Amino acid sequence: MPPFLFIHGTSDHSVPSAQSTRMCEEIRRTDSVCEVIPVKGGLHGIQLWEVLRQTGYKSRMTEWLSRRMD
Repeated sequence: MPPFLFIHGTSDHSVPSAQSTRMCEEIRRTDSVCEVIPVKGGLHGIQLWEVLRQTGYKSRMTEWLSRRMD
């Protein structure tokens, strides 16, 4: 199974962020790599994060990808 990264807004009312947390826990139970990056106050949809300047996840995402590509 490949490594997984979930980036999820904590204020998403369409898809609760707890779903990403639970999915990641299940992936880890298979001895696979999974991480969740919460976007504090983030709503549903990355486009809104840009408008509201909730972009702190980008550096963490880039770091995660860099570690996986080595």
